[in-house]
Amino acid sequence: MARDCVSSENRIDMVKDLSTIRIEESGIECSDDSHEIHLIRDGDPLSAHAEPHDGDERIWSEELGARHPA
Repeated sequence: MARDCVSSENRIDMVKDLSTIRIEESGIECSDDSHEIHLIRDGDPLSAHAEPHDGDERIWSEELGARHPA
């Protein structure tokens, strides 16, 4: 959590680890996470909003033909 004393805005950065699934037949694993930014100004409940964080954090990786031990 961070606070901007000039604008009286409070910021919460939320990183969520959503899930990982494994397809046993192929050995493929898929996982997902998200990064959201929530903002609100003191004394102004209608200022509350959330923004997705669009950065270089989204990484795709692929391993084919490899079986991972359970």
